[in-house]
Amino acid sequence: MIFKSLKYKRFAAMFLDLVIISIFTTLLFSNSISNPKYNEYLEVSKDYTKVVTEVPNYNTQSLEELNDYVNKVSDITYRYQKSNIFFYVWYVVLSFLYFVVFQFSTGGKTLGKRLYRIKVTNKESNKNISIFRLMGKFLLVGEFYLFDGIVIISMLNIVGSLLINDVKVLFFYTVICNLIGILIEVAMIISFLTSKTNETISDKIFKTKVIEMK
Repeated sequence: MIFKSLKYKRFAAMFLDLVIISIFTTLLFSNSISNPKYNEYLEVSKDYTKVVTEVPNYNTQSLEELNDYVNKVSDITYRYQKSNIFFYVWYVVLSFLYFVVFQFSTGGKTLGKRLYRIKVTNKESNKNISIFRLMGKFLLVGEFYLFDGIVIISMLNIVGSLLINDVKVLFFYTVICNLIGILIEVAMIISFLTSKTNETISDKIFKTKVIEMK
C-alpha cells in the first residue's frame, strides 16, 4: 500500500519538515525586529508588483519604450533582491539548525521523520549519520514552495545581494542562480520518484539512506 511505503513516508516527512522551516522563516522575516529591511521590503514589493503587472504590448510599443520597461524590471528586481536578503539568511540559518544540528542530535531524525518512524543513516554501516554528511545534504534541501530554491542557491543569492552592486549584473546573476536551482530540484524529484531504492541524489552523493525504525 502506497501510504505504508518508505517512499511515501520520506516524501510526507520532508513535506512536513519544509512546512515547519517555511513557517518559522516567514515569521522571522515578517517583522522589523528580526528583519531590519522589512519596511524597505514592503515598499519595494508594491513597486515590484506594479512593474511586473504593467507588461507592455510588444506589437504596439516602440523599441525605446520596451527598453525602458526592461530597465525598470532590472532596477526593481535589483531592489527586491537587496530587500529580500533576510529571507534567505533566516532560511539558511534555520535549515542548518534543523537539518544539521537538530537532526544530528537526534540520531538522524527530524520531527517529520519521527512522526513517520524513519531516520537517515550512513549507507555503508546503518550507523548514525555523521554531521559532515548532514552538512552536505543540507545544501540540497529545498523550500516548501516547490521550485522556490534550495539552500545552496539561497546562499548564492545572499552572496550576490551583498557583493553585486550593478543592477543588470545582479539581475542576470539572480536569474541564472534560480534557473540552476529549479533544474536541481527537478532532477532531485525525478530521481527520487523513479528510484527503486528510494534514494535521492543527495543520498547517492553523500552515501546515506533512510530506514524505517522498529
